[in-house]
Amino acid sequence: MNANEYSAEQALELLISKVKKRDEMLAAQVQAAIDVGKDIAETERPTNRRQKSRTYRKTVPFTHNEALEVAIQVLRAHFIEIPLFINSAALNFKPAGLGVPEQRGGLPLVGSVESELLTSKDEGENKELEVELQTETQISTPARRTFPLEPVAANLIEEKAENLQSLADLLNFTGNPNGDAS
Repeated sequence: MNANEYSAEQALELLISKVKKRDEMLAAQVQAAIDVGKDIAETERPTNRRQKSRTYRKTVPFTHNEALEVAIQVLRAHFIEIPLFINSAALNFKPAGLGVPEQRGGLPLVGSVESELLTSKDEGENKELEVELQTETQISTPARRTFPLEPVAANLIEEKAENLQSLADLLNFTGNPNGDAS
């Protein structure tokens, strides 16, 4: 039995509502990860001797404890793993020298023979990283074409990791210090 004054279900509802107040998109990602459920294998026993056992997979909802673990994993990915990935990419690009197109009024014309003017980003300089949100084959035009990836200070990532670990400890209903049900 846990020492908490609340149930796993109440903790999950409170966690999702608190995240939703701060960031609705993140709350939607947490909820979507929980809604996926888990796959299990079940064996159907034959009703007579001639039939073989049949094993099949099906998706079932997470228990509230499992859903809390999934929510913590999504938050860990959002607040720790993605910033670490961005920092790693920025560090990997720093020693490279790049030619960056100069910004001009509009987008270059397709098939244009006009040469692009390049400015150089020297080795050892920080590079601006961004993810393309609209691919060349995408028909609809999103509000933003790219999303900049800004490095995050290591001390902020460590602080978020400590806060997330404290949250995981508070939401541990298994009695195990590791939080897993085994």
